[in-house]
Amino acid sequence: MAAVAGVLATAAAAAETRIEPRVGVGGAYVSNVRLAPPGEEEHDWVGELKPGVTIAHDSARLKLDLDYDFQALFYAENGDFDDQFNTFLGTGTATLVPNRFFVDLEGRYGPAQRRTGRPATTSNLYRTGNRTDLGSWQSVRGISSRSATRRKARCVTPTASTNFRNVDDEAQDLPDNNLDDSSQQRVDVGLGSPEGAAAGRGGSTT
Repeated sequence: MAAVAGVLATAAAAAETRIEPRVGVGGAYVSNVRLAPPGEEEHDWVGELKPGVTIAHDSARLKLDLDYDFQALFYAENGDFDDQFNTFLGTGTATLVPNRFFVDLEGRYGPAQRRTGRPATTSNLYRTGNRTDLGSWQSVRGISSRSATRRKARCVTPTASTNFRNVDDEAQDLPDNNLDDSSQQRVDVGLGSPEGAAAGRGGSTT
């Protein structure tokens, strides 16, 4: 029992979790808030509130990296433009059986351009009617083993999904907007030498 307790205590001591909150406040003057043609520009003052948090966890069995931002925009001239945005990026690896079975996870969510042929921008300050929120995730379940001959076998089954949310109210719903949700799944199998093996000692990959 003492040995088991010692192993658990060592594992707990090796685990590290960091939580780092943040907050930002700003303002901007936008001379063409709709990115309209010359002569049709609308200007506005925009206030911004942007809190967020980063979470990282590292232990023998679980590794996580999570980052989240919330952005609220307030328009002085046109309150109908007020909006909120969520941006998330997360990755993680869970080791269920050391050197044997693992699960990788990746997810993201945030603003994206809706379709080509319309005004495009990399800033949420502009109201173009060409924006949606894109959410996607991928999980990879895998089995990995290594033999006495230094051969390494690996079998993984990735699963992925893409979803669109929160389309701009003024965006037109056109049949060619290419915003169909999607999902996919496949199986990948590989056999080869471990990474870093010398070329003269069976370093080729099959």
